Amino acid sequence: MAKRNKGGGIMATSKPMTKAEALKEFRHLFRPFIKRGDTIATREAWNNWTDALCKEGAITLNQYETWDQPF
Repeated sequence: MAKRNKGGGIMATSKPMTKAEALKEFRHLFRPFIKRGDTIATREAWNNWTDALCKEGAITLNQYETWDQPF
């Protein structure tokens, strides 16, 4: 799993995060704030999450472009 820096951001590691790890962290961090059954909000939050992971180097561009929506 990716390491977090002092500011709470994810530090790039030599091994990219797996989709299972990203999904687990997403559910832990974001799902409590999304209304149950709001698929649109959940999908938007997932897209924003994976975009941030890619920009921080926690996942590769290929992972970002090929991961299907899990919701």
